[in-house]
Amino acid sequence: MTTDRHTRWSERQEELKRLLRELGAEGCGWQVDLARGAFWWQRPGEERPVAVAKARLLCSHSISDGTVLPSWLNRTVPEDARVPPVEGLRSEGRFDEAGAWAVAMQSGDAAGERYLYPAASPQLRLFLGLRDVREAREEDPRFEPGSPWPHVVDVIGTLGRTLGERSPDDTRALLRHYGGGLVSSPAYRDTPEARPLEALGEGLRTLANAPDAELHPGLVALMRQAEAELAQPEDSTL
Repeated sequence: MTTDRHTRWSERQEELKRLLRELGAEGCGWQVDLARGAFWWQRPGEERPVAVAKARLLCSHSISDGTVLPSWLNRTVPEDARVPPVEGLRSEGRFDEAGAWAVAMQSGDAAGERYLYPAASPQLRLFLGLRDVREAREEDPRFEPGSPWPHVVDVIGTLGRTLGERSPDDTRALLRHYGGGLVSSPAYRDTPEARPLEALGEGLRTLANAPDAELHPGLVALMRQAEAELAQPEDSTL
């Protein structure tokens, strides 16, 4: 079954490459807004996309410690952007890149996704499930992400309120994944929110290495930081 799955997904990845060439999107940059479930391929300096697709998060892979977080456990993305839990999926422990791909392929199979897209950064790999890849139309929306701060405040608040419900090791894994997701958030690249999100993400990742007694006060401090960003005027570039 594992060999068949790998062969099937390899064929689909080649199919995606051919499709993007046909659409003129090969070599384009990309943007994703998981809140809208949308993925764009765009040429540098152009607002109009070349091709579009529907997208959901399958899992994330922390490059620093090798842990994998399935999307249904990841509160940094909206519920509609996650896939349902996969029965029998093993995601505990440490994974190399090939192991993370295996988790993503199994999740993609269960979720009925057509293609996989590894959106990688130095800190984190986001494995996306894509479907309905097509040429962009004039009426397709441009990439315009909304404010990330209400969701960020909710995520940090939930982490703080539920500290006693999981082991410190599980909390540290979540801090690394959530922090990595903010540092490399694809929806906010090249926007005014990128730098404060990166600072907050680095704060979460640093807190993952702190003693147990510092986890709660550290989250309180990061919550204040996120709330200060939330209070900024929408057109602020600070």
